[in-house]
Amino acid sequence: MNPHPVADLTDLPEQGPLMVKVKGLEVGILRVEGEFFAFHNRCPHRGAPICKGKVGGTVNSTKPGEYLYERESEYLLCPWHGWEFELETGKNKLDPRFRLKSFRVEAIDGKICVYL
Repeated sequence: MNPHPVADLTDLPEQGPLMVKVKGLEVGILRVEGEFFAFHNRCPHRGAPICKGKVGGTVNSTKPGEYLYERESEYLLCPWHGWEFELETGKNKLDPRFRLKSFRVEAIDGKICVYL
């Protein structure tokens, strides 16, 4: 796999995605707490532009009426229907059969490089 330089590192905002085209594929690159993530910009549920969603945590419950907000900055939430996908694995929280298409991404000599 060869790296595809897609932008300068300074082009990547601290908040929000950087959208690029790599071999005709729309890819969203995110920087979250110093780590890079790259995903095909398509939610597997209904095709929403997933990378336009918010990065956040998730809500869990151990008993009725009790809600715990956990795992801050570990999920990408679909902007259309709120489906939650783990940044590390791309897996959907409730049904791991649904997952985001992810790509390796890294900074090389000041450039953001995506591996397809």
